[in-house]
Amino acid sequence: MQDNQGRFTDPRAFWVEFPYGCLNLNITAPTGALENAENDKVPVLVFIHGGGFISGSQCIAFNGREISDPTNLIQVSRKCNQAVIVVTINYRVGPLGFLASKDLVTYNKTHGEPVGNYGLHDQARALDWVSRFIHGFGGDPGNITVNGTSAGAISTHYHTLFPDHKFKRAILSSGTIIGLGPQTMDEHEANLSKYVEAVPNSNQPNCTTVELLQSAPVQELVTAVPAFLSYPLVDGQWVTRDVRNSLAIENPPDIMIGSCAYEQDVSEMLLEHATTTKTLSDDRFLLTVKDILSTNGIFHDAVDLLIADRVIREAYNIRRNDSADLQNWAALIGDITLRIPLVFMASLQPDRPMLIYEITATNPFTNSSMHYQKANHGINDFLLFDVAEDAVPEKHLEEWRRAVAALQSPKALA
Repeated sequence: MQDNQGRFTDPRAFWVEFPYGCLNLNITAPTGALENAENDKVPVLVFIHGGGFISGSQCIAFNGREISDPTNLIQVSRKCNQAVIVVTINYRVGPLGFLASKDLVTYNKTHGEPVGNYGLHDQARALDWVSRFIHGFGGDPGNITVNGTSAGAISTHYHTLFPDHKFKRAILSSGTIIGLGPQTMDEHEANLSKYVEAVPNSNQPNCTTVELLQSAPVQELVTAVPAFLSYPLVDGQWVTRDVRNSLAIENPPDIMIGSCAYEQDVSEMLLEHATTTKTLSDDRFLLTVKDILSTNGIFHDAVDLLIADRVIREAYNIRRNDSADLQNWAALIGDITLRIPLVFMASLQPDRPMLIYEITATNPFTNSSMHYQKANHGINDFLLFDVAEDAVPEKHLEEWRRAVAALQSPKALA
């Protein structure tokens, strides 16, 4: 709504349900932007959720409301005289979004379709749609910022490298293609064999892998996903293996990039799943560590040297090669995959404007035993969208949301 001074007041949220539930988006805008769509062009923030490319949604609820509900963000941006429209999108994840194999390449060619990276294609279509039609909601198609967290940040990073990207700025929150990059077709093939084994009735005679996947109910395909991260595919077109050289593009968007102080919680969860309740042998535990670091764009060619380096092991107090030292290994992995890449990216592009931040605000939720009072992976989403107004200190909320609101200004990175 707009008051009699023409200022934006309360926002109004819109949503539309589609038969294919994962390919939709929400647009939340100040009512004034809608009522004056022909005259007022408001900056736009597009949010891409995380989830390791294997899960997640823009409509996950917490304490009775969606985590990425931008109502409070829009209210704060209005108070800062930086009105903003927020778009949250969904995309295919897990096997429906990132499954790839040589058999699928052959099958898809007969239909004129690419293989793999379906989730990235979904995101690209959403960004294209926003660029084309956001003006009808009062948004400025020339002033779009894309913000992603975790896998959403990695996705956003990919989109910054595409020559025809439809946005002006990007915020990468706890994720880059340098820290956790793509996998080759051979690596996807290895993952596929594990995945197919987990699909019920996968031992059908005279049935190809593609036929098996097509005949299985979607629910079985989704629930059969092993508990490991999914990755985009090196397809030679959208995604290349040489992530360092891929950063050298013309007219890149401005970037703000950051991490949380306690990023190791993701590594802890991955290592704990691999070890369950047992202490793995040296070889098996180190193999798990190497698997997690296999797509790292900085050290993937030197992982063996890295994890054996005496100075590094002393710095992280790593004394054993098994899961008895899990937390120290997790700290090392968290830094390599989510924190060090920020500085590394900036060093590769010294002449490019880039803002770097670190979230130190801690998790206020007492029922989160693993994360309570830690600046854990993803806590920035709770700050940005103000999921629990009474639990998060107002100082942290205001600082983070004002930073995002200010980034919408064309002068922010000038």
